[in-house]
Amino acid sequence: RAPEQKPKIPVPEEWMQLAVVACGDRVEETVTMVKSAVLFSAKKIRFHIFAEDALKPEFDQKLGEWPRQLSRKFDYKIYPITFPVGNAQEWKKLFKPCAAQRLFLPTHMIPAGLVMG
Repeated sequence: RAPEQKPKIPVPEEWMQLAVVACGDRVEETVTMVKSAVLFSAKKIRFHIFAEDALKPEFDQKLGEWPRQLSRKFDYKIYPITFPVGNAQEWKKLFKPCAAQRLFLPTHMIPAGLVMG
Protein backbone atom coordinates (compact mmCIF):
# COMPACT_ATOMS: atom_id res chain seq x y z
CA ARG A 1 0.00 0.00 0.00
CA ALA A 2 1.32 3.46 -0.92
CA PRO A 3 2.19 5.85 1.92
CA GLU A 4 -0.36 8.54 2.63
CA GLN A 5 0.27 11.77 0.74
CA LYS A 6 0.34 14.84 2.97
CA PRO A 7 -1.19 17.96 1.45
CA LYS A 8 1.48 20.39 0.34
CA ILE A 9 1.50 23.67 2.19
CA PRO A 10 2.24 26.54 -0.16
CA VAL A 11 5.50 28.27 0.68
CA PRO A 12 5.26 32.06 0.57
CA GLU A 13 7.18 33.44 -2.33
CA GLU A 14 10.36 35.18 -1.22
CA TRP A 15 11.21 38.43 -2.98
CA MET A 16 14.66 39.94 -3.13
CA GLN A 17 14.60 43.64 -2.18
CA LEU A 18 16.91 45.96 -4.13
CA ALA A 19 17.26 49.73 -3.71
CA VAL A 20 18.72 52.09 -6.30
CA VAL A 21 19.07 55.87 -6.55
CA ALA A 22 18.77 57.60 -9.94
CA CYS A 23 19.07 61.28 -10.81
CA GLY A 24 19.58 63.39 -13.90
CA ASP A 25 20.40 61.42 -17.03
CA ARG A 26 20.85 58.07 -15.23
CA VAL A 27 17.48 56.52 -16.16
CA GLU A 28 18.85 54.37 -19.00
CA GLU A 29 21.75 53.16 -16.84
CA THR A 30 19.36 52.31 -13.99
CA VAL A 31 16.93 50.49 -16.29
CA THR A 32 19.84 48.44 -17.68
CA MET A 33 20.88 47.49 -14.13
CA VAL A 34 17.29 46.52 -13.30
CA LYS A 35 17.06 44.37 -16.43
CA SER A 36 20.36 42.62 -15.64
CA ALA A 37 19.24 41.87 -12.10
CA VAL A 38 15.91 40.47 -13.32
CA LEU A 39 17.51 38.34 -16.05
CA PHE A 40 20.12 36.79 -13.76
CA SER A 41 18.08 36.30 -10.59
CA ALA A 42 16.29 33.09 -9.71
CA LYS A 43 14.08 35.04 -7.27
CA LYS A 44 11.53 37.71 -8.00
CA ILE A 45 12.83 41.19 -7.23
CA ARG A 46 11.13 44.20 -5.71
CA PHE A 47 12.98 47.38 -6.71
CA HIS A 48 12.88 50.49 -4.54
CA ILE A 49 13.83 53.30 -6.90
CA PHE A 50 14.69 56.66 -5.34
CA ALA A 51 14.50 59.25 -8.11
CA GLU A 52 13.70 62.84 -8.89
CA ASP A 53 9.98 63.40 -9.46
CA ALA A 54 10.57 64.36 -13.11
CA LEU A 55 12.03 60.89 -13.84
CA LYS A 56 9.01 58.86 -12.67
CA PRO A 57 7.13 58.95 -16.01
CA GLU A 58 10.25 57.83 -17.88
CA PHE A 59 10.81 54.90 -15.48
CA ASP A 60 7.13 53.90 -15.72
CA GLN A 61 7.26 54.03 -19.52
CA LYS A 62 10.52 52.10 -19.92
CA LEU A 63 9.76 49.42 -17.31
CA GLY A 64 6.21 49.05 -18.67
CA GLU A 65 7.48 48.16 -22.16
CA TRP A 66 9.13 44.91 -21.09
CA PRO A 67 7.76 41.55 -22.25
CA ARG A 68 5.49 39.70 -19.83
CA GLN A 69 8.08 36.99 -19.14
CA LEU A 70 10.34 39.66 -17.63
CA SER A 71 7.72 41.92 -16.08
CA ARG A 72 6.22 39.12 -14.01
CA LYS A 73 9.61 38.58 -12.31
CA PHE A 74 9.73 42.00 -10.65
CA ASP A 75 7.83 44.95 -9.35
CA TYR A 76 8.94 48.39 -8.31
CA LYS A 77 8.05 51.46 -6.34
CA ILE A 78 9.44 54.92 -7.00
CA TYR A 79 10.21 57.14 -4.02
CA PRO A 80 11.05 60.85 -4.08
CA ILE A 81 14.52 62.11 -3.21
CA THR A 82 14.23 63.35 0.38
CA PHE A 83 16.55 64.50 3.13
CA PRO A 84 16.26 64.58 6.93
CA VAL A 85 14.02 67.29 8.29
CA GLY A 86 15.94 70.28 9.56
CA ASN A 87 19.18 69.74 7.64
CA ALA A 88 17.94 69.22 4.08
CA GLN A 89 19.60 72.34 2.66
CA GLU A 90 22.89 71.48 4.34
CA TRP A 91 22.92 67.97 2.86
CA LYS A 92 22.07 69.34 -0.59
CA LYS A 93 25.09 71.66 -0.39
CA LEU A 94 27.54 68.99 0.80
CA PHE A 95 26.80 66.36 -1.84
CA LYS A 96 24.99 65.96 -5.13
CA PRO A 97 21.37 64.88 -4.46
CA CYS A 98 21.85 61.26 -5.51
CA ALA A 99 25.03 60.83 -3.48
CA ALA A 100 23.39 62.34 -0.40
CA GLN A 101 20.25 60.21 -0.87
CA ARG A 102 22.34 57.03 -0.73
CA LEU A 103 23.47 58.02 2.77
CA PHE A 104 19.86 57.89 3.96
CA LEU A 105 18.69 54.65 2.32
CA PRO A 106 18.62 52.79 5.65
CA THR A 107 16.29 55.40 7.15
CA HIS A 108 13.89 54.92 4.23
CA MET A 109 14.09 51.14 4.15
CA ILE A 110 13.70 50.36 7.86
CA PRO A 111 10.16 51.83 8.13
CA ALA A 112 9.22 49.76 5.07
CA GLY A 113 10.19 46.62 7.03
CA LEU A 114 13.22 45.91 4.90
CA VAL A 115 16.63 44.88 6.11
CA MET A 116 19.70 46.32 4.45
CA GLY A 117 22.65 43.98 4.13
